[in-house]
Amino acid sequence: LVLSDPGGPVTELFLDIARGVLAELAVLRQADLVLPRVEYLPQKGGVVYQPVGGAEHIFHPLDLRLRCPGAHTVDEVTGAPLLSRSSLPEDLHPIAIERVGNYAVEVQWSHGHGPSLYSYALLNQLSGVGVEPHTHAHHHGARRAHVPIT
Repeated sequence: LVLSDPGGPVTELFLDIARGVLAELAVLRQADLVLPRVEYLPQKGGVVYQPVGGAEHIFHPLDLRLRCPGAHTVDEVTGAPLLSRSSLPEDLHPIAIERVGNYAVEVQWSHGHGPSLYSYALLNQLSGVGVEPHTHAHHHGARRAHVPIT
């Protein structure tokens, strides 16, 4: 339709969408994108997740590993868990946590499994947070809350 009617309403709609995307990209390039904080801090008892402007949530490594949405942890058809807490070593911990784009973190585990991919949306859900996972605002201090995953 765009090629057959370059001055028509469909063409104008596509041009409006393209202008909007370009404007948003310009904002993103200039903005100081702030993402949630995710790090393993043994002195705090686990993996710290802090959404932008939100409270700190601490996940015990075993609980977080069991919530990995990957095919080695959850049956892709039924959603049934494939691991149990007793099947994992008690001293399990992350050996590396890396950002994946602006939407997730990848965790390498001490027992050799990896990577586990956790989107910020999933971490928000697991911690009971109802905020956007990232923002273009600056991060401010937050209170601490221990949130076990059950």
